[in-house]
Amino acid sequence: DSKLSFSAISPYETCPKQFWYAQVLKVLPQSKDATALAKGTLYHSIVEDATVFQKDNGKAAELKTLQSDLANRWPEAGRAYLKEPKEKEKQDKDSLNPALKAFAEWTGTTKNKVVETEFYFSTNIGGMKFTGKIDRIDMNSEGDFEIIDYKTGGKNKVIDKVNESLQLNLYAIAVR
Repeated sequence: DSKLSFSAISPYETCPKQFWYAQVLKVLPQSKDATALAKGTLYHSIVEDATVFQKDNGKAAELKTLQSDLANRWPEAGRAYLKEPKEKEKQDKDSLNPALKAFAEWTGTTKNKVVETEFYFSTNIGGMKFTGKIDRIDMNSEGDFEIIDYKTGGKNKVIDKVNESLQLNLYAIAVR
């Protein structure tokens, strides 16, 4: 029973050979940047917990709560920094503060209602099974769904042609 996800097939767009190695031959790179992965995982976990809080209580978590969570839970990510200079660990930890501030400002002002968090889906497209997870689904005041995907790294994505975004179209099919 084969199944795919957006993250599994997205390398095909930039490098079909990378897709071939990872998905067909099952030969993976030795490792990703462990510190970036640990930092991103921790951020994601903090905002996921805050989103569940918002869904359950109808109000957003305050910035000081998010910052406290970061301070208390940093040791989860900190283990990835054992072989790194202390300065890198401090920079990476501090780099999460603007992201948490932006998240707190957005969630504190949005009129959207949190409908789902960590929405796992499975759908068939063209005879292939696709699976994935949407970080957050909101309903806006017009009754439309908004899909939120939390990110901490990489470039800001600007999608000019929504109909050409594989990830957005997969998510739209899943939400439908």
